[in-house]
Amino acid sequence: MSSARYERLVLIKLDSGAATDAGRKAVAEETRRVFPTIPGVRSITVMEVGEGDQASWDLCLKVGFDSLDDVPAYRVHPIHVEYVEQFLKPQLDCLKAWNFGPV
Repeated sequence: MSSARYERLVLIKLDSGAATDAGRKAVAEETRRVFPTIPGVRSITVMEVGEGDQASWDLCLKVGFDSLDDVPAYRVHPIHVEYVEQFLKPQLDCLKAWNFGPV
């Protein structure tokens, strides 16, 4: 994947049943598999939140784009919608996202 100029940071808190080492690993693996197939996504980095911070969050996604204009299409793309609705939501407690451009 090419270098991205814009990033979307997504913090994920899994529900109590999925907030385990195995659950975090499964979400990370599926995210790494799916996101490169979504048009407009130029990079994906999945980071597990440190052990002391897991009370607040489990994973942080850094999704790269060429332009912030790519984000709306990514959010409604069928591959992304299926990932969120079918895979992530059933094990999700909370999700927060922010978009960042070059500084």
